[in-house]
Amino acid sequence: MDVHEVIVIGSGFSGQSAVIGLQKAGIEDWIVLERRSFMGGTWCQNTYPGAAVDVQSPLYSISSEPYPWSQIFAERDELERYTNFIIDKHHIRERTELNADVSALDWDDD
Repeated sequence: MDVHEVIVIGSGFSGQSAVIGLQKAGIEDWIVLERRSFMGGTWCQNTYPGAAVDVQSPLYSISSEPYPWSQIFAERDELERYTNFIIDKHHIRERTELNADVSALDWDDD
């Protein structure tokens, strides 16, 4: 079993934000565990016709990573492009384990 200083559960916007924060803090020993076979979270999972946000697109942006949204209420495909932009820009893909269903973790006080 691999041991890491930080384990991030999930590769959606929250996981991406966590990794960006770790990088800014200089923490290098981290891994992302994603239970699905692909990255990106909810917006990459939902593929039904017409899927789009119901609040203004900038609210789906990571504050430190603005994006030139094509419309006020982005459709699913544009959200997927944005999440992949973040994943690739911050080299998250290389440090993500896919199909990793987490059922338990042990805390180490040290």
